[in-house]
Amino acid sequence: MNNWTYAARLESFPDVPEKVFEKGNPSYTTFDKIDRMAQAKGVTHIEPNYPYHFYENTPEEIRDHAKGYGLDVSGVGLRFVEEFTGGELTHHCSQKREMAMRNLQDGIDACRRMGGTTATIWSTYDGFDYPFQADYGRMWKYLVQCYAEVARSNPDMKISLEYKPYEPRQFYFINDIGTTLLAVLEADCDNLGITLDFAHMLMKKENPAYSLALAAERGKLFGFHLNDGYGSHDDGLLLGSVSLLQTLEFIYYMKRYEYNGVIFFDTFPLREDPVKELELNIRVFNRISDWIDNIGMERLADLVAQQDALKVQEMLVLEGLLK
Repeated sequence: MNNWTYAARLESFPDVPEKVFEKGNPSYTTFDKIDRMAQAKGVTHIEPNYPYHFYENTPEEIRDHAKGYGLDVSGVGLRFVEEFTGGELTHHCSQKREMAMRNLQDGIDACRRMGGTTATIWSTYDGFDYPFQADYGRMWKYLVQCYAEVARSNPDMKISLEYKPYEPRQFYFINDIGTTLLAVLEADCDNLGITLDFAHMLMKKENPAYSLALAAERGKLFGFHLNDGYGSHDDGLLLGSVSLLQTLEFIYYMKRYEYNGVIFFDTFPLREDPVKELELNIRVFNRISDWIDNIGMERLADLVAQQDALKVQEMLVLEGLLK
């Protein structure tokens, strides 16, 4: 059995009513979220978002608070606030682009100060909504140049790009495995790679395991955001709750390429208890991983080599799931 490590998004741990409405304490802090997340059995790491989780606390304070629960920092998610709704790294105003770059550099420095190893960029607003709204060639060059500059100025850190096809923009420049790999390869930096979000891949109608293989074959697989969804929106559902066989295949290829990074769950428990949900995500992942080991990697590799869909259904569904 593998010794996996696990993290989850702090925003998965929403306000606790008795804490939020306590007299004199109207806010729900980053520490409060860590306190609640730490209740989940099996969690080992946190991965805060910059700048959202750093408004009231320094990186060292957040690191030390997590350490009090035995939790390490795996990395930082780099995000952009609403002042960048017109675009961050692709904005037509050079001053806005410079501000966005400072935001990235500050977030990467926060990650470094907490002992994290991976800074994940999700360009919240680098996209477009209407025809004739984007100078595609020019804006693409802005992106690649910025990614290269950030990676080269932080050689001690892994810089990872998280792609998404849409939401909140109608179209993103970094929107699928192909465009993301193109940007990474054009930037040509060893420490620049890709983070795969399962729900984002479903939204793009990608097969997640195929996207994983494309990134891993080029040494650019830097991280995962595991969840599930119906493929139209960023649903953030429980792992394996909708796309179970695709999840199984994804984890099989993850093991085949010997990924050994943190397993990050990016789910949105709107009505569910977030602590119990994280625990269930961890249990589901472990069960699938163990099931693959019990079947045997070599036996599965042989099954894949035969390219026989009927045998897949027989082995995995009849002999496995429905046995």
